[in-house]
Amino acid sequence: MQQTKLPVKLTGKNICSQIIDKCCIKLKKLIDGDLNMKRILLATLLALPFAISSLPSQASAAEIIVRPNVHRAAFVRRPVVVRYQRKLIPAHWETVRRGNRWVKVRVPARYVNVRV
Repeated sequence: MQQTKLPVKLTGKNICSQIIDKCCIKLKKLIDGDLNMKRILLATLLALPFAISSLPSQASAAEIIVRPNVHRAAFVRRPVVVRYQRKLIPAHWETVRRGNRWVKVRVPARYVNVRV
């Protein structure tokens, strides 16, 4: 089998197409070779684009989180009946110079609702 060296000069935007063209030229020159060798080379050339496309890229390396838009049912709370009891407060706090003082008086006494 005779090997020929092609000048490798890859320039421009279509580097991939130039590589494929050079591989096709080599395949045409290897037609005189063994039939099994042809099958291996053709299978390699056909599988090459799939192998390149399966390589991980930055976009596919990112973790993707999918959250379905599921509406949760709202819970309806039953109204709680709160019971109060009236309690007499016979005093109150007054602010004086030294702080606060608890003052007991009869007249301003008042009733306050207290939870039971």
